[in-house]
Amino acid sequence: MIDVLHRLCPVLDVLLFVSSCASLHHVPFDKTEKVLTGTFVAGEVVDTLQTWRFMGGDRFYEMNPLIATRHQLIHVKMGATGVVLCTAYYLPHRWRKYLLTFGNAVVWGTVIHNYRAGVRIFSW
Repeated sequence: MIDVLHRLCPVLDVLLFVSSCASLHHVPFDKTEKVLTGTFVAGEVVDTLQTWRFMGGDRFYEMNPLIATRHQLIHVKMGATGVVLCTAYYLPHRWRKYLLTFGNAVVWGTVIHNYRAGVRIFSW
């Protein structure tokens, strides 16, 4: 039973974030904010795949002390992405764009850094 609950934790995390965001009134996202949100989520997916890939080898190591296993990687990434998206959900347009632009700069900077260091999602 505990193993089943352990596997459901990521699903419960997502449901909690979605339900908490959907429960309050907010200003809808405009087109620019939707694009910034999409690129932020895409960057998080790429960063997660890069980290997942090198966690199985000996050449690279994860510097984040919160991430020791692949299971923790998924929880930390989902939590961080959820916090940024929920925060953006409640902010006014001007501040929402600043937050999403900053988030994109950080995540894509990390992806580019990993790529230059030799981390590839797929090895052809």
